Amino acid sequence: MRELPRGGRRTLVTTIALVIVSFVLMTFDLRASGEGVGGTLRNGAQAMFSPVQGLLGRAIAPVIDVVDGMANLAGLREENALLRAELQEMRTRVARVDELESQVALLQQAQDLELDREDITRVTANVLGGSDPLDLSFSIDRGTADGVLVGNPVIDPGGNVVGVVTDVFEGGARVLPLVAPTEAVGVTVGAQTGVVTGSGNPNRMELEILEATGPLGDGDVVVTGNTTSYPAGLTVGTVVSAASPEAAYLATQVRPLADVTRLRVVIVLGWPLPGEPGVTASTTEGGTSGTHDTTDTTVSGG
Repeated sequence: MRELPRGGRRTLVTTIALVIVSFVLMTFDLRASGEGVGGTLRNGAQAMFSPVQGLLGRAIAPVIDVVDGMANLAGLREENALLRAELQEMRTRVARVDELESQVALLQQAQDLELDREDITRVTANVLGGSDPLDLSFSIDRGTADGVLVGNPVIDPGGNVVGVVTDVFEGGARVLPLVAPTEAVGVTVGAQTGVVTGSGNPNRMELEILEATGPLGDGDVVVTGNTTSYPAGLTVGTVVSAASPEAAYLATQVRPLADVTRLRVVIVLGWPLPGEPGVTASTTEGGTSGTHDTTDTTVSGG
């Protein structure tokens, strides 16, 4: 196609512009009969720019949707954080309820515990502080006001030996477990008598029998013997592994049945009974302290 001269192109553009203006003026004139010039101009402008407005609306709509989506996302995050906080609070409450139910069950077990000696008084106490590797002793919330004395034996709700009271105050006491390395007690395993000594390990104690008459089997039950520190027949633990005597001497390990690392409730026994030897006590500035006697035909120790 042959290209128009520059002057011809300008004339063509001018002609097209005049045609458009004439068309617009005709449109305004036709609409002016009932609406006036202002209405006609307004309607004409709307007619001319409505396609542009549509295009702009379609272009801006996704941007508006994105902004709304971001606002909704922020709201959802905040709501999610609130729900998480509420969920954590509910979990804490459930854990607390479970803890209380477990505590009640332990107290009930302690209450229902039957001992061979019905004349032995019992004081149920809550454990206030658990033992640790450096200090296996722990505190309880019962003391002299409840009849607790230094030297009283302590057992768990299952009737297993825990240890003895070493210090006592009006509203609390301190208990030294049998698993502590300074503790020992006379025991019997079947028909044989021996001594169990704490090793400092909450899961192991040492058993020695000086006059062994036979081997011991894995799982044999070890109980307190004829001692003034504990009533006879309380379970101490079980033999860890089978052992046979050598020249009438037998040594093995015992697994304690009372787990001192998880105690929450204990029972303090009113032992020894009045009229029986065993407990001497003296008052100190911090409370009451004393010694407990484990003397029997086999052992003499703390």
